[in-house]
Amino acid sequence: RAALETYWADSKFEEEIGRKSAILAEELNLIIDDFPNLGLSVRGRGLMYGLVFQKHHSLPVQISREALRRGLVIETCGEQNEVLKFLFALTIAEADLRRGLSIVRDSISAVKNTMANASPKRLHGIEHR
Repeated sequence: RAALETYWADSKFEEEIGRKSAILAEELNLIIDDFPNLGLSVRGRGLMYGLVFQKHHSLPVQISREALRRGLVIETCGEQNEVLKFLFALTIAEADLRRGLSIVRDSISAVKNTMANASPKRLHGIEHR
């Protein structure tokens, strides 16, 4: 009851969730644009989103591990763990949201570069613009 009275007393909390959702969707779409050869797509709404790796199903697990090394816990899901799952707290600060998304972007780049350098044939055609 206290949470309802605190957070849902007016429309401010709902509006803030909508704003953070828009930031999340926009940043995930920018990641898709920055890594066009990974075959990425976005699914979700609110503060529950998934970044789907349609071409390279093994990458999300590796990206999750790299993100953890960088201080961010992010899970995978999907039949083949082909989805990075974004499930933020409704009360997350915008700065923390953006910091987490930056870690994800850096982790994708690091994993892509490591795999491309280790085995160019394995991820043929993957480039970072």
